[in-house]
Amino acid sequence: MVLTNIKNTQKESGFTIVELLVVIVVIGILAAITIVSYVGITAKANGTANKSNANSVLSSALSFYAESTSNVFPATAATPALTIPNFNTATSSSKLPAGINVSNVTPTSGTTTAISYRLAGTTGVCVGYWDSGAATPAVVYIFGGAATADNGTTCS
Repeated sequence: MVLTNIKNTQKESGFTIVELLVVIVVIGILAAITIVSYVGITAKANGTANKSNANSVLSSALSFYAESTSNVFPATAATPALTIPNFNTATSSSKLPAGINVSNVTPTSGTTTAISYRLAGTTGVCVGYWDSGAATPAVVYIFGGAATADNGTTCS
């Protein structure tokens, strides 16, 4: 008789299946929000870094032009994938920052560190970069000297 009374006074404790499912769903929603916001922040940071690198390349090109006795911009390589050869020479104080890939190939969505560099004759230069942080990611060009346009293959 004593054992029956003790068993009846104990309460069942613990979480029900419904309560556990609610907690799991809430955790899943919070994780999804975090992942989406992280991806957006990363893309914006990459776009800002690309813009900064492109501005560095343009500044170096303008500095090279100012130092040049014949008023020319650094020449582009004959092979599209090669780095621009006249930057970082021993006689020039216009140096490119380390880690920037400069070529005359138009950047695409997968190229987060590549910078496009094209001449507009001898009087201008077009520098392009992939802006992954924009509402609609695309190639963006900045211009130096007399250059005003880049159509993806030539600078004018």
